[in-house]
Amino acid sequence: MHPDDGRTLRGGHAPSWFWARLMAPLLLARTTCSAPALAECVGSATGCPLQEKDLTSLLQARPQRMVEMPRAVASRLAAELSDGRLSYLAGGAYTGQEVGEVAANMAANMFANGTILASPSNGSVIGVINGTLCAYPDYYYMWTRDAAITMRSLFRALAGSEGAANSLLDPTSAAFDQFIAYANLVRAQWEQPDPNTDCPPSMTYCPILPEAKFFVNGSVYDQPWGRPQNDGPALVALALLEYASMALDSGRDESWLRDHGVMPVIETALNFVQFWYMEASIGPWENRYAQHFYVSAVQRRALALGATVMKRLSLSNQSLASSAKNYAFAADKMTLIIESFWSGEDQIVRARLGALYDYWPPRCFSSQRNATSSAAPCSLDTQVLIGSLYSMGRGVDVVEFPDVLPPTQSEVLATATLLVHSMAPHYVINALDDEQGLPGVLIGRFPGDNFQGYTENGTASYPNSPEEAEGALWGNPWFLTTHVLAEVLYELAAAAAMDKLHADELSRSFLAEAPGWGEPVSGRKCPKLRKVCLKQR
Repeated sequence: MHPDDGRTLRGGHAPSWFWARLMAPLLLARTTCSAPALAECVGSATGCPLQEKDLTSLLQARPQRMVEMPRAVASRLAAELSDGRLSYLAGGAYTGQEVGEVAANMAANMFANGTILASPSNGSVIGVINGTLCAYPDYYYMWTRDAAITMRSLFRALAGSEGAANSLLDPTSAAFDQFIAYANLVRAQWEQPDPNTDCPPSMTYCPILPEAKFFVNGSVYDQPWGRPQNDGPALVALALLEYASMALDSGRDESWLRDHGVMPVIETALNFVQFWYMEASIGPWENRYAQHFYVSAVQRRALALGATVMKRLSLSNQSLASSAKNYAFAADKMTLIIESFWSGEDQIVRARLGALYDYWPPRCFSSQRNATSSAAPCSLDTQVLIGSLYSMGRGVDVVEFPDVLPPTQSEVLATATLLVHSMAPHYVINALDDEQGLPGVLIGRFPGDNFQGYTENGTASYPNSPEEAEGALWGNPWFLTTHVLAEVLYELAAAAAMDKLHADELSRSFLAEAPGWGEPVSGRKCPKLRKVCLKQR
C-alpha cells in the first residue's frame, strides 16, 4: 500500500484505495444500521447475558468526519455507479448521494484498459516554498495490491444490489467491461519478462507476479523497490474468484471464464500462491522482509476459495480436481502458520515472524512516545486488522475453511486495543478533536511510524536518537488504517446483531471502550458506555 495516506488529497480526487476502503464500511452498514442498538450491561465481572441488541453506540464509533468529496472525472463506470444503484448502502452517516459520489470517485481512478491508478498524484512541481523546490509524490502507477482491493470492493458493492448485480455480467455495462479489461491487463502484465533482480533471498532474480507496481502502459516498474510482495497474486485471485463464483451461479461455465480471460489469471495467481506461501516477502507497507500475518492471511483465503471453485468446476472438468486438492492442502497448512502469529506471552497477534533484517523503529507499544524503546509487546501493526478483515470468507468456502483469527475473535480485539492505545493518545489531531468535542479516534500504521507521507523522518527529530523523545515527533494517523478500525467495528456490530459476539478477558477491554468512541470525550465516562459487556464465552 503506497504511503500517500494521511495527507491532503490532491490532483482532483483521492487514491483508489481510499474510496475502495470507504466502500467497505458502507457495505457492512447495510447489514447493521437497521438493527436495535447495543445495550449496556452492568453485570458481574465475569460477564452477563446481552438482554438487548443495541448497536447504536458501536455504530457511532466509526469515524464521523469525511473529507470533502471532489467532483469525479466523468466516465461510463462513474455514471453507472452514481445513478442510484448503490443507494441501498445509504444509512447512518451516509446519504445515497454520498454513496454514489464515493463510488464515482473510486471509478475516476480506473482506465478503460483495466489500469487502476494508485493515485493521480504524479510528481508534478508545486513550487518553491521557503527556498525549497517542492513537488507532489509520484504514485502515478498501478499497484497490484491497490488495484485488486479496488476491484474486489467494486464487485461487492454491485453484487449486493438487487438491481445492479446483473451489470457485472452484462456485456453492455461499464462494470462488465472494467472487470474483463482488468483481468486481461493483469494477464498481459504477468506474461512479460521481469528485468529486476533485487529480490531476496537470492538478489539475482525476481518473479513477475509479486511485483508491486506497473507503469500505466502495463510495463513493470524497473527501478529499486521493495520486492517481492507476495500478497498481490492472492488479492488478484480473490477479486476474480468472487467474480467467477457469481458467473457460475448465473449459469456461465468454465469456457465462459476462459473466453473472457478470467480463468487463466486465477490459475496463474493460485499456482504462484501455492508454490510460494512458505516464503518471506515484503509486507503491506513495503518496508520489511519477513513472514507477515497480513500476507499469510490473504494467501490462505485465496487458496481456500480457489479450492472451492476448482472443486465445483471439476464436476464438468475432472482435470481440475487435482488443483482443488493441492490448493486445499496448502490452505490447511497455512491455518497452522496463521495461528502461530498469536503470542500468548504478549497477548497480541504479531504482525510478522522472523524479521530477517534490523529495522527502526521496533514497533513496540511505547515506540510512538520513545523510538528507542523496545519494551514488549512489539510487532504491533494494523496490518493484523487488515489481514483479519481481508481474509474473511463470505461464501461456501468458509464451511471447509473457517476463518482463522477473524476480527471478532478475542485475540484480534486484544491486539486492536493495544494498537489504539499505542498510537491514538500521541497524535495531536486526536487531542485537538477532543478539545472541540468531536467523536471518533484516528490511528496510524504502527507505533513509532516515522513516515510523514512524503519522506522518512519528516520532522525535526530523528527517530533513533538516543535521547528520549518528548511527545510524538513523527508519524501521523492514516485514512486507510482508521477506515480499517471502523470496519472492525461494523463486523462486531453485525456479530452482536446475530448473537455471535461474546466477551472474555481478552476482548473485554476493547468491547468496553469502543462504544465510547461514538461520543465526545466528555461523554465517555458515562457508565452506560464504559460498562458494556456481552455474553461470557
